[in-house]
Amino acid sequence: MLNNNYVKIKELVLTEVNEKLLCSAKRNLILFKNYFSIDKITFICSDMLKQVDQTYYNYFDIVLANMPQTPSKTAIRSKHFYNNIIVDKYGGNDGAGLYSELINNISKYVVKDFKMFNL
Repeated sequence: MLNNNYVKIKELVLTEVNEKLLCSAKRNLILFKNYFSIDKITFICSDMLKQVDQTYYNYFDIVLANMPQTPSKTAIRSKHFYNNIIVDKYGGNDGAGLYSELINNISKYVVKDFKMFNL
């Protein structure tokens, strides 16, 4: 719910591929805390949805994704913007590789009329 540029969130589940990037996400939440209120936050270190357990089956109504979109068959070395963490990114032949993987594996985690957004 958006109220005067302030977002009220009942529950937020954040996943990230490694612990350092998960810590960066936590710092970003602190940095932007004046723009939203979150009742419950869960952090999961997971490559895609591999460590997201059945607790979250048929659970999510909104999915936000921000994954590499650069076409690549081999890893692209990338520095994370805020804290210079080096990560390997694979975008697949057309740049949609990770999004295709997400879409192919997300059905058991989302409610019937879920919404997905690319950031």
